[in-house]
Amino acid sequence: MLLLLLAPEEEEIFRQAEIQAKNMPLSVVRLSFRAYLLDATGMTRRVLPPVMSNPIYDSSMHTISYFSICILCC
Repeated sequence: MLLLLLAPEEEEIFRQAEIQAKNMPLSVVRLSFRAYLLDATGMTRRVLPPVMSNPIYDSSMHTISYFSICILCC
């Protein structure tokens, strides 16, 4: 089902996103994981609900260093 927004609704969404972006902490993130169940032919048969990770804090915060981002290549 495709949901179309009216121009005023779309403008309000962008306005709210700008407000929230100014208050968003950039030192912590959560990852969202999605899973799809496939049938024997490889077609998606069921989309499972998303799962959110626990907060992951920026390792540059000296008091907390749970995780660091590394670049891996082959």
